[in-house]
Amino acid sequence: MLAMTHVASREQSETPMGNSQRKDYLLSLVLVETSLPDGIGADLKPVLSNLAQAFQYWEIIIVISGIQASSQDLGEQFANLPNVRVLCVWDRAGYYRLRTLGASEAIGDVVIISTLQEALISDLAALADKSRDAGEPVVISLSKALDAFSPMRTSLSSLTGYKLLKSDTHTAAFPRHDLNRILEMPTADLDLRFERQDAMTPRKRIAASEHKNWPARKGHFLQRFALISDLIASSAPRALSAISLLSALVAVASLLYCAYAIIVYFSGIDVQDGWLTISLVLGLTSFFLSCALGALSLGLVAILDRLSGGRQQVILEEFSNTDFFRETNDLNIDLGTGAGQKTEPEAKS
Repeated sequence: MLAMTHVASREQSETPMGNSQRKDYLLSLVLVETSLPDGIGADLKPVLSNLAQAFQYWEIIIVISGIQASSQDLGEQFANLPNVRVLCVWDRAGYYRLRTLGASEAIGDVVIISTLQEALISDLAALADKSRDAGEPVVISLSKALDAFSPMRTSLSSLTGYKLLKSDTHTAAFPRHDLNRILEMPTADLDLRFERQDAMTPRKRIAASEHKNWPARKGHFLQRFALISDLIASSAPRALSAISLLSALVAVASLLYCAYAIIVYFSGIDVQDGWLTISLVLGLTSFFLSCALGALSLGLVAILDRLSGGRQQVILEEFSNTDFFRETNDLNIDLGTGAGQKTEPEAKS
C-alpha cells in the first residue's frame, strides 16, 4: 500500500466560524466517486461552507477509484480546502466497497455517506442532527412511488433479507455505535447501503426536497452485476440453513425407508433375493450422505456467522488537510513569567 500525506498551511485553510454551530459532536462526511470529477474543488466549496456554518468540528473524506492524478495535482486541488482527506484506492474496488472503506476511515461521532452530487442538494446538517438526536441511522428517501412492485427486486429482497427500496438515496447518516457494529460484519458493503428486514435498529427516513432535482442513478453494468452477485452471496447462510433442514428431512426419510424394508421382509411378503440388502444399503447410504451434507452446511453457517469484517487494504494514496485545533488558543501550559524558574524549597519550621 502506498500512503502519502500532504498537509496545507494553516493560513490557507482558515474557515470562518459562525455563531450557531453545533459543538457537541464531530461530523464526518464521506463522498464516494468512481472517478475524479472535473472542478471538484469548486464543487466542494458550497458543501464546506455549509458544514463550517453548522458545525465546529467536521471532516470530509473523498474516496476516488482508479485515479490517475499525481500527488502534486491532488495537493494543488485540495490545498485550500480545510479538513479534507482524499483516498485514492485500487481501481478494481467496487462502488460499495469504496463506501465501506470511507466509512471505516471516518472518525466522526456521526458519519454521513453520500456522493458529491447528492451532497450538494442535501441538508446535511439536518440529516446529521436527526441521526445524532435519534441515535439511529437516517436515510434521505425519495417518492414512495418508486417502490412499485418489481418481480426481480421482490425476489432478491426475499432471498437476501434486505429491503431493496428504490426510493432510498445513497445519502445516509450513521451514529458511531451503529456504524461500528455494521463495519464488524462481513456484509458491511451491503449493510451500509440497504437496511436488513430484521435489523435491530430500523432506519428512519426523511423526505428529500421536492424543489430540487435529484441526480439519476445510472449504475454501470458491471457495478449492477457485482451488486446482484454480492446480494446472492450474502444469502449463503439462509441457503445453507435450508439445505441443512432438507438434509435432516432426507435422513429421517432414509431411516423410515430402512424400517419399511425390514418390516416388509419379516412380514412374509414375497420379495426378490437381495432386495432387503440393497434396500438397507441404499437407505443407510442416503442417511449418511444427508447427515454429512447437513453437518457441513451447519458448519459453514457457523463459520460465516463468526467471520470478522476484515477487508483487503486497497488505499493507494492519501491526501490530508485536517486540523481540528487550528483555532484553539487555550493551552494546558503555564506561560507566565515565572515559568521555568526554580523555586527554593520551603524552610522547615
